[in-house]
Amino acid sequence: MQAANGTTDLSLGLCRNVPFSIGHIVVYLQVHVIRAAAYDILIGRPFDVLTKSVIRNFSNEDQTITITCPNSGIASTVPTI
Repeated sequence: MQAANGTTDLSLGLCRNVPFSIGHIVVYLQVHVIRAAAYDILIGRPFDVLTKSVIRNFSNEDQTITITCPNSGIASTVPTI
């Protein structure tokens, strides 16, 4: 797996259909496991497409992400860390 900064790490494997609770929504994701990654969770374009994500940035440097459940159409907004 190649990170945005150009470094590469081998995947230890793929976990299928892992449930993630985000706000009031549960999405089932396919997760690559990376040893000692510099991040807790790295989401990318497949997640954005699946959840129709919208990211909002604010002048005080806060940020939120709004996702939509692909099954029910329910939207949930949560702060990022």
